[in-house]
Amino acid sequence: MISPAYIGEQFRAVLAMLRDEDWRSSLDTTEEGVFRSFWAVPLCLVLVAVSSELAQNLLRSAQDLDLPDLPLVYGLVLQSVIFLSIWSLTLFLLVGFARQIGATGQVAPLIVSYNWSALLLNLINFGFLALASLTQAVEMLVIFSLGLQAFWFVLRWRLIRASLDSEVGPTLGVVIIIFLATFLVSLTIADLGVWLHGSLSGE
Repeated sequence: MISPAYIGEQFRAVLAMLRDEDWRSSLDTTEEGVFRSFWAVPLCLVLVAVSSELAQNLLRSAQDLDLPDLPLVYGLVLQSVIFLSIWSLTLFLLVGFARQIGATGQVAPLIVSYNWSALLLNLINFGFLALASLTQAVEMLVIFSLGLQAFWFVLRWRLIRASLDSEVGPTLGVVIIIFLATFLVSLTIADLGVWLHGSLSGE
């Protein structure tokens, strides 16, 4: 099992990687640590479910937006499928990149830092959406979304560079590939989910 203190220590290691500081003393890259990092997945799913509902409620408050009216459970399942698809694809591409550059021996810190960084990003997203829901700051969603995407890009860049000691060019290339691939996958699954619901409900 994991504790809040353990998660906090892994967050500090991820942020140390971001700042190009010493992270090896705090990031748990043991075999047990690798398996422990996958606890981030169910924790992320909880945050994705709550954040998705908060975002939908905020967007519905904007009168000029026409959003698909999906049942709550169906929408949460769809968001979970999107998250799991993105998470799996990103991990697959990262491990493939490590093999491509001959850094398979450094995959453990890459996997661990990726998993815990995903939880960190989802916590930040949830925190903002909770605050935006209290203040009804719908107009801030776009600005925050762009800022979070920029942070995602820089964080992934630093995690890969720190974990694999990879060159600038290949690292930039794989980060761009991951960004585009996950965007297209999420968009495709979302569209298919809305289409499937419409077909089943006869709309």
